[in-house]
Amino acid sequence: MSECGAFHFGYAGGSSVAWDPWKTQTRGTLVKRIFGFRLVALATSLAVGSSLANAAPIAWQIDQTQSSISLSIADTAVDLDGTNATVRIRNQSGGNSGPWNVGNTAFMGGTLFTDYSEGGSHSIEFLPHAAGDIFGLTSGSYRPNPASWNPANTNADNPDGQYSNTSTDPSVFGARVRASVSILTLDAGYLAIDDVSYDAQSAQLAVSGTTGGSFDASLINFGILESLIYFDGVALPLGLGQPIPDTFAEPFNGFIAQNNSAGSGIINDLGGASREMIIPINMVLALDIEGIILNAGVTGQVVAYSVVPEPSTFVMFGLGAVGLAVTAIRKRRRA
Repeated sequence: MSECGAFHFGYAGGSSVAWDPWKTQTRGTLVKRIFGFRLVALATSLAVGSSLANAAPIAWQIDQTQSSISLSIADTAVDLDGTNATVRIRNQSGGNSGPWNVGNTAFMGGTLFTDYSEGGSHSIEFLPHAAGDIFGLTSGSYRPNPASWNPANTNADNPDGQYSNTSTDPSVFGARVRASVSILTLDAGYLAIDDVSYDAQSAQLAVSGTTGGSFDASLINFGILESLIYFDGVALPLGLGQPIPDTFAEPFNGFIAQNNSAGSGIINDLGGASREMIIPINMVLALDIEGIILNAGVTGQVVAYSVVPEPSTFVMFGLGAVGLAVTAIRKRRRA
């Protein structure tokens, strides 16, 4: 009936011929084809079998009414131009004894960018953000006013220029810096922080549940990506001069660190494809004001909303990723 290793094809005349695949193509070519068929079949079964485990790029719109950051700075012993002093951060107007509770909290807006998947492998990964993606909103009008900066008005204490008046301008954060020297506590200057952009990054984080659940918020790196510091220094009496010079648009950039929050990030299933995400923030950053380092506690939360794609979209992303992998493997084998 047949010969070992050959396939027989019949013709109308009643005769038959044998086709031997090992004679018509090389053994290597056949192995490659069989391997390729099996790889594609395996890739397809994996993608379909884990259809909800394939991450898709998802943008989350930050709720500006629920998302905010608050700063707190403890009284800090410093060296002011050779004089031992204690720096105290207070409200720009009133409240000499503290606390700093006006100008220390600012809402935020913008977009969080993630790779997100639901189902059996529920996960989220926070992608690096560009300046302006996540931004601080102005919380009030504070001194100094950038428009009053005069670079030509210099002196020994202010070699780069100084502010010509005490007017204010909207900024994200604002504070008054007071200095205690011996038994005296006096104003040393006024601080405004503006043009604040934040960043949030992480590796892939497991999320409990299939559509709603929690994840470890302490594994997110969060912080200030970009900001500008404006400082209007004040001369101290008793011949102490102006210990902190006026500063115009000094960059404060690149402070991204691990979120120390003990709480969990939450993803709430609001029904259908709508999702809510809540991220608690709790960390410390070092604020540099002309060489004076102040440790600032950073607390708050980010609340954001998104509409996730249909499950079939996750499948397509998975198949696309598998297709790229198959192509790469084939190219390597040809090489």
